[in-house]
Amino acid sequence: MKTLPSIIPGPEGSGFRLCLAEPKDRESLRVWKNLHKQSYFLKVDITPEQQEAWFAGYLDRPDDHVFMVDEDELGAWTTVGVVAARLLPDQSTVDLYNIMRGARTAGDRTNMGEALRTLCRAARQAYPQPITCKVLSDNPAFGWYARIGFVTVEDRNDHKLLRFEGDLSK
Repeated sequence: MKTLPSIIPGPEGSGFRLCLAEPKDRESLRVWKNLHKQSYFLKVDITPEQQEAWFAGYLDRPDDHVFMVDEDELGAWTTVGVVAARLLPDQSTVDLYNIMRGARTAGDRTNMGEALRTLCRAARQAYPQPITCKVLSDNPAFGWYARIGFVTVEDRNDHKLLRFEGDLSK
């Protein structure tokens, strides 16, 4: 059983929700990760078999949460992205990972920054540990992370360690 709820609603009027990934989401996750692999540490394509093995392990980790970002598109939920958080094995930090928009709807209303802040809000309620993420040094999204409330706490060889310090009361 996962620690965080299986569905986390977005803020009032946001038109999105976060839903824990299910087996039906495996292929979307794999395809999106392969399409955006230049923004991630793993630079090779993930095979269906590798994805299957990873997902089976993920299901057994109670403090690992992959949320599909669903957008309300004319009364039906359409998956447009993913945000994930896991308590690291040493329990020192909540690590955010697999943050990406995978699709767009006609309405294109989902703010992925707000989706990530929604996950941070839920993680903060469940875990007192700092919320961090690792971002490759050449990733153009640093400004996006800063606008959400992340600050660089460590500059490593090929990536930066960011910590969430934003205001979650909004």
